[in-house]
Amino acid sequence: HETDDTAPIIGTDIAIKENHAAAAQTTQSKGMKDKTRKEHRNRHMHLVNFWKEDYEEYFEQGTYLLTDEQKADPTKYYFKNDRDLHYQGLNVKLVIAHCSNKKIKASCKLISPSDLSKYGDAIKW
Repeated sequence: HETDDTAPIIGTDIAIKENHAAAAQTTQSKGMKDKTRKEHRNRHMHLVNFWKEDYEEYFEQGTYLLTDEQKADPTKYYFKNDRDLHYQGLNVKLVIAHCSNKKIKASCKLISPSDLSKYGDAIKW
């Protein structure tokens, strides 16, 4: 679906209180294992590497190099990743291009729809 993300978010200048931010982090991290977080971050890197190889112009615009401070943030779970996606303005067509490229494994077997949907989960996470 085409989207219109031009509407401003209300209250972006309001700072979340530290105790609420900590409680939210605790809530968001429950129920998800580090293995799942790593798999999500690995899927982000699959996208990054695909764009670097096949869509270099988008790679430069749609991803960014992580700083040491960002990598050290325990709430982000970057693990060994050195880049992340720009989520605002993410070009869904290029995500779909990646998924269509992943659709057939080297063994010529189709990747399951649930495997493909995991990329959507990783982006939403």
